[in-house]
Amino acid sequence: MQNLKVNTSVYQVDHHPDECPYCHHAINASLVAAIFVNGGKGIDAAYKCPKHDCLRLFGVVFQRVQTSAVSYGDHFVFRMAFPANPVVPPVPDEVARVSPQFVEIFTQASKAEAFGLGEVAGVGYRKALEYLVKDYCVTKSPNKEDDVKSRPLGQVIDVYVDNENIKQCAKRAVWLGNDETHYVRTWIEKDIRDLKLLIKLTVGWIEQAIITEMLIADMQKQ
Repeated sequence: MQNLKVNTSVYQVDHHPDECPYCHHAINASLVAAIFVNGGKGIDAAYKCPKHDCLRLFGVVFQRVQTSAVSYGDHFVFRMAFPANPVVPPVPDEVARVSPQFVEIFTQASKAEAFGLGEVAGVGYRKALEYLVKDYCVTKSPNKEDDVKSRPLGQVIDVYVDNENIKQCAKRAVWLGNDETHYVRTWIEKDIRDLKLLIKLTVGWIEQAIITEMLIADMQKQ
């Protein structure tokens, strides 16, 4: 536990912010001010990032620990820092060139998740996956563009994806992505983290496939 001064009294918190929500550096944040909110059940605190190239002020919400249905303890737990400035997830250049719309949708979904909008983010990740796979398949079979775009994503993967690693990862990403859009979940032991992992793997395999094709085409036998 660590100390947090509110007015003239000192209270216990589980920890102070250790990362700036703006620059995302690990920091030893400087407390500027703190006040009680919600009838003493919470603390709003202002901190300053000490990094010389940031020096931004940001807020932190602490919540008093509830010990029973009607009682609260004397210490507080860190709940969130704001405003959030989500880190844009990296996408390989090779994949971004094939599907720039995937990058845009995936980035928006990541930001939604960072702002706590998990239900919306899951739908966004599913949409991003569809653009990624279909755009890739169009580059592989340009004469079948209309068919690729009109088919359900699962069929596109079965018919047009011949790389087994891409096929197996993308298929499973579709299964979890569909769960994010349906009322009843099929894969109840899986969540959005598993969906993101499968999309990450799909992106990685597509990147490898693109680079492999480029190198093979560029280095023919002398």
